[in-house]
Parts: sequence; C-alpha cells; structure tokens
Amino acid sequence: MQPGMARPRKGQEIGATCRLAFRVTPAVRAGLEQMAARNGRSLTDEVRAAVEAHVGIAPGGTLRQRKRDLPPDPQPIGRSATKTTP
Repeated sequence: MQPGMARPRKGQEIGATCRLAFRVTPAVRAGLEQMAARNGRSLTDEVRAAVEAHVGIAPGGTLRQRKRDLPPDPQPIGRSATKTTP
C-alpha cells in the first residue's frame, strides 16, 4: 500500500472471501486433512480448492461451464429418437 492510500474496505481486497460453515463426518475430515498435508495446503485451502473444482471455478475466479452442466443436445426436428426399419 502506498503512503496516503486508505486501506480497502473489508470484502474489497484482492481475494476477498465469505464465510461458509458446514459439518462433515470424522472420516471426511480425516481424508481432507490427509489431502491437505499431501498438497501442502491448510485444511481451509484444501476444502476451498475441492469446492471450487466441484462447482467449476477456474483459477482466475471465473465460473467454467462443465459438460455435465450443459443441457442435452436437442433432438433434430422431424427425426425420431429411435430408428425404424421399413
């Protein structure tokens, strides 16, 4: 921060986050702790990375559209879904 500049308001700083709390089983927590240790992350960072990957958040913080979230391919007009033989 440069001299004379005010500190940004809470929530406006780069990488601002909001709080989310939920409960998990001891087995899930143990698995997350093992993953965090293996990846060199804190438990919070490991959970955040897992949720972002599940939701489809790209590293820059933008939402990616995942194939499973896309609507099914539309059926061509005038064609049947099943093939019939004469």
